[in-house]
Amino acid sequence: MYTLVRLPSPSPAAIAELADRRAAAYAHAGVIADEAEFAEQQRQLITRLFSASGDGVLLGDVAGELGEVVIAQSGDTCELVATTVEDPAHAVGGLDGLRAWARRAGATRIRVNRLTGDPITQALRADDESIVATNMRIALDGPSRADGRVTLSPFTDAEYDEWVADAVAEYARERADAGAEDLPAALEVARESFAQLLPAGRLTEGQQLLTARDGDVRVGMVWIADRGGQAFIYDIIVSPEHRRQGYGSSIMRASEDVARDRGAAHLALNVFGHNVGARALYDGLGYEITLENIVIPVVTAGAL
Repeated sequence: MYTLVRLPSPSPAAIAELADRRAAAYAHAGVIADEAEFAEQQRQLITRLFSASGDGVLLGDVAGELGEVVIAQSGDTCELVATTVEDPAHAVGGLDGLRAWARRAGATRIRVNRLTGDPITQALRADDESIVATNMRIALDGPSRADGRVTLSPFTDAEYDEWVADAVAEYARERADAGAEDLPAALEVARESFAQLLPAGRLTEGQQLLTARDGDVRVGMVWIADRGGQAFIYDIIVSPEHRRQGYGSSIMRASEDVARDRGAAHLALNVFGHNVGARALYDGLGYEITLENIVIPVVTAGAL
């Protein structure tokens, strides 16, 4: 086990290095499309964490072997933001040290984004971890896979109004059920997220809110966002009376055509860890994991 100690706040040059490392790992995993833009966002994030009002902590191993780790603590959660650790073996030893440090700081859990192809975050595994959510994507470089069963058309004002309130509440419930936050906090996160993503409602540029119909029958909906070369599905719903009839697969395949027609090279999505039905659908359609958001308890079973 490594013993972690607090280090002085990073310099602007060190922050830039941390941001570039994080962006490179996310780009390699396929989570982001624009590495330079993401690196700048991360630089701003880490800078804010170490501002006078920030909650960032820079940790290092007392023996000087582990490297540096940026942690952001919010309430009972410590989140791994960035690191200079390069040896996966050090990452494994550092996890116990991080648990010990988080326990002393009053935290009960550690959040990590485990990236496909990143040996450091892949090494951070624990028997008692839980998966909050998984990001997945599929390449759109092949022919259409649409089965022609459904058509997708833009929301009307009435359809938007009918959907949005329930969508905010459902997203909050999903986050709470997945262990991201308790329900009141999840509702606040959901409201803020929707306000940021849809400032102009259904007419927000780059956001496609589409009704799925089988002939004249409305069977569901899908929300597809443009993300600079990679499209992202924020929501997909099959109406309750039409579930278990294959419409989820048909809507997904039709959505791939929408994304491809708008110039996207990949279609990505997020599935909460407890939603095993949706995960089975995406696995069956060939979507591949790019990122797993995991929670590791600070105190393990049988520990102090």
